[in-house]
Amino acid sequence: MSKNRARARSICPDRDLIGEIKALGQPRLAAVIEGLLFAKSKQPFGEVLVDLVEGLKLARDERSIHRRFDAARLPMPSAVLEEAKCSNARGLHRDVVDDLAKGEWVKRQEHIAITGASGTGKTWLACALASTALRHGHVVRYFNVPDLLFAWSTAKAHDTLDAFRNTLSRADVLVLDDWGVERLDEEDVSILRRVLQFPLEHASVVVASPYPESHWLEWLGGDYVGESLVRRLGGGAHRIDLRKGC
Repeated sequence: MSKNRARARSICPDRDLIGEIKALGQPRLAAVIEGLLFAKSKQPFGEVLVDLVEGLKLARDERSIHRRFDAARLPMPSAVLEEAKCSNARGLHRDVVDDLAKGEWVKRQEHIAITGASGTGKTWLACALASTALRHGHVVRYFNVPDLLFAWSTAKAHDTLDAFRNTLSRADVLVLDDWGVERLDEEDVSILRRVLQFPLEHASVVVASPYPESHWLEWLGGDYVGESLVRRLGGGAHRIDLRKGC
């Protein structure tokens, strides 16, 4: 038995309070109480309560972050902008990364277009940007485009399309990976238009594509729908063209 748990027993000898709190599914609360009430037993009680409340708020924030990360379904959830390898050779500049790390682009509902050949780190960077948004308290949803189209079709077949669209509309940031990769038919383009209709106006969209923006119109069918999507997504967006470099 730990020293702190022994002290807990001395306060209430018939019960293992720390163990009971952990059994209630509150390990963070148990740790806060164990660390504050016993290790700092000489603190004025008011200060103990303040520290306890701050500890519980921190625990709540941590749980909230974990829930947001789980819901986002990032393929690289550990990616963080602080670890970005910036250089002129890569096309990724530290001042740009530092500015994006502030998260203001989400508040301003700005979009980000990441382009570059395979192996340049597009997905990693998209996930790092998404991680920044999540840690700033925003809601993120990640899809690669083929999976998004499949999810839409599946929801439609199971009569849950409204719920799926509501899930998308609650996102502050929508990340679309593999943008421009697989051939689209007319129905696919229509789905993308409906998916992007809300976030292009009221949220931020991050796309990662191996092809430059000049390729997107052809990929989207070359008509007015594709032209509208390219114009609304590319107009004023942050553009990052990654290259393979040291």
